[in-house]
Amino acid sequence: MRNEAMTIGREQAHLWACEPDELARTGHLSRYVGILSPAERDRMQRFVFERDRLAYLAAHGLARMALSSCVPSVSPEVWEFNATERGKPEIAAPLVRPVLRFNISHTCGLVACLVVAEADCGVDVEMFDRPTDVTRLAKNVLSPGEYWRLSTFPAPERAKIFFRYWTLKEAYVKARGGGISLPLDKCTFEFHREGIRVWFDSLLDDNAASWQFAQWSPTEKHLLAVALRGGPRADYRIVSHRGPPDRT
Repeated sequence: MRNEAMTIGREQAHLWACEPDELARTGHLSRYVGILSPAERDRMQRFVFERDRLAYLAAHGLARMALSSCVPSVSPEVWEFNATERGKPEIAAPLVRPVLRFNISHTCGLVACLVVAEADCGVDVEMFDRPTDVTRLAKNVLSPGEYWRLSTFPAPERAKIFFRYWTLKEAYVKARGGGISLPLDKCTFEFHREGIRVWFDSLLDDNAASWQFAQWSPTEKHLLAVALRGGPRADYRIVSHRGPPDRT
């Protein structure tokens, strides 16, 4: 493991959110093809629909560019990745100090990448302005308290409120690892003026004080949520970048 000059502090989390169409117009996507690994390019080509190929390219190319923006001495095409036993993506090489962790997410019209030093992290993006059977989904993933609060909102507002819960839960699951094995209805989120609070059922065996959550709407149609676990007094400053990393 080697020490590298980094542009990211130990108590910073850097987030990039980009629209694939904009990346295509500016020529970034065509450059991203050249920095993907052969395995990534092969997987990209296996998607049936063009929109899915572009979303994959945008997210994985963005991740490589974001990591190299944080570690300028490493070229984007050099990064190698693998997955933990719980399915979390991680850097396999080069191993740098401090250890970087990252997470990516994509949905129709938006991709995001989160990078942080030495902390578990997760990001989720969703387009809430789309047909959704909110009632059916809510019964499966919301806690009783969340489901009750959702029911107090007028019907036209429920889709966005549901996705506020959903993106936070997905970001948490991605940061922790474990995928569908974690019961989403066993964590309860509450929205307060001073921030987002979370309560964990004992089945999750987790400490809410170790987590930090943030959420906002990067566009009029999308919600984005971030989950960070860095210890009982973690207080990360989230640096949000609109658009791709500067490095080309």
